[in-house]
Amino acid sequence: MTTEPTELQVFHIPAANMPGLFDKIEKLSKKSVKLIGKPIALEVLREVRKPHMVKSQPGNPGPRDAMGWMQAVDVDGNLCWDVWYDVTIDAETPKINGWTFLATIDHSAAAGNIIRSAPNANCDIPEMYRSVKPICDHCGKIRSRRDTFLLRCDATGEFRQIGRQCIRDFIGYDVTQAVALAELSGSTAPSSSDADYDGGVMMDRRYIFVRTYLAHVAAMIRKVGWISRKDAQMRDIAPTSSDAHYNMFPPPQGRKDILIPLIDKDFETADAALEYGLSLASNPRGDYEYNLSVICQESMIEGRSMGLLASLIPAFFRHSEREFAKVQKRAALKLGESQFVGTLGDKIGTGKAHTIAPFEAVLYGFNSFDGRFGPTYLYRFRGDDGNVFVWYASEGPAETLGLGGLDASRRVRVRVTGGTIKKHTEYQDVKQTVLTRAKIVVIQVEDTEAA
Repeated sequence: MTTEPTELQVFHIPAANMPGLFDKIEKLSKKSVKLIGKPIALEVLREVRKPHMVKSQPGNPGPRDAMGWMQAVDVDGNLCWDVWYDVTIDAETPKINGWTFLATIDHSAAAGNIIRSAPNANCDIPEMYRSVKPICDHCGKIRSRRDTFLLRCDATGEFRQIGRQCIRDFIGYDVTQAVALAELSGSTAPSSSDADYDGGVMMDRRYIFVRTYLAHVAAMIRKVGWISRKDAQMRDIAPTSSDAHYNMFPPPQGRKDILIPLIDKDFETADAALEYGLSLASNPRGDYEYNLSVICQESMIEGRSMGLLASLIPAFFRHSEREFAKVQKRAALKLGESQFVGTLGDKIGTGKAHTIAPFEAVLYGFNSFDGRFGPTYLYRFRGDDGNVFVWYASEGPAETLGLGGLDASRRVRVRVTGGTIKKHTEYQDVKQTVLTRAKIVVIQVEDTEAA
């Protein structure tokens, strides 16, 4: 038996979760010793202090961030902190009797299988396993199996799909233990199951309605921007997928002041994103798009698919921006003819202090991203004189245009009635004038045919 080492990663664990993490590691370590003869090592690197943030606190004169949060103080005015620990977990995923565990094939979705690769797979999973029936290559029987396990022979490279009941006969060990180790060593947050406790009650993540959850994801992005799991780890905050779940299933004793009510636009965004996800089924580019297409055909998902489903919304926004730009460019916008307008500080309007008259323009591109003070929306316009203008807007001003109503089949004509020239820049060899404090009025929305 050999083992495949996994790269050590630093995890950030709240002090309250450490007892549960130690207990989990101890139990899994015993299985690891039996399986591969090596324990799982948990090493605490350092103690970290983080500000204990509260929404409001009477008598606290401290500064607030853009969302209105402030660091708590005690009765003597001392700043309050939370304690976290940076830890590493050294675990190894086993290769058993010449066979390497590659993936769990989840057969629970009606539209196709979801492939959950192990961290040490290091190979492309054949596409046939995206639709393969829950058959066992050992006993040859097709049963109503929830999961089967994909293995590869180290000597020949051949693949075998094995059912849970036959796995011990096939390789001599219960691969479910190997799956537990793979999920641990490949987890982005080993303490996530502990963090899901509220008042000692485990939050149920087994049944999540796809459309409703996507609406909550859209609401979080609308208010605070998209935060991927990777970015969340770097910034020590919760990812959008987790925040959306909390927003959807607030615990009975949890905070209600941080919840974001859903609006019509959130459901419109969810429906448009689902339509995009379903379209990927015809020609998916890789496992990610394939998995998205499968999950979009389900009415409900499990918690382990929550992060994948949440990523559909930003993927849809990126797709929409690309398609929108393609259609507008096909309309012969001639962006290369753009010139800088005015000088820095010049103002748009009809008053004596205004040096640039109001003008009409066509919106030809948009995007959104997480800014310093929340979500920022970027709009690109081409004026009737051929010059390009860029406007960075926060959520309030951006509501005058509304991202949810834009797609590749519509052309939006606006009138710029106010604003200040902030700077001149070039993007992809196109000269563009950046506006600040712009006042934009939508005057016409045209449905266009893609050329």
